[in-house]
Amino acid sequence: MKFEAVLRGVNFRPIEAKSLVMSMQEGHALTLQRDGANQYDPNAIMVLDPETQIFIGFVAKEVAAEIAPLMDEGTEFYCRTGDRLSQNSFILLIDDEPDETEVDDEQSRGE
Repeated sequence: MKFEAVLRGVNFRPIEAKSLVMSMQEGHALTLQRDGANQYDPNAIMVLDPETQIFIGFVAKEVAAEIAPLMDEGTEFYCRTGDRLSQNSFILLIDDEPDETEVDDEQSRGE
């Protein structure tokens, strides 16, 4: 399953998160983490940088509503940055299958 979503909420993150997003290039791997306790959206999915674990924003709620139940059932999703929309936002490319780069990275780390 493939999804595209806008990265939301970067403007509300600390300067280190904003700086990280501004420095990202297309294809940057990201980590998705459920935030079911979010008081504003029970389907919230946080987006984090896997190297620094910095929380940079959220998956747009329209797409999170589709993906969150699948994550809750155990589906793992892989995420990369797509086209840049603005200084602080990207299209997120989300897939339940890793792309070849992610498979190569996991194999090189012995996972």
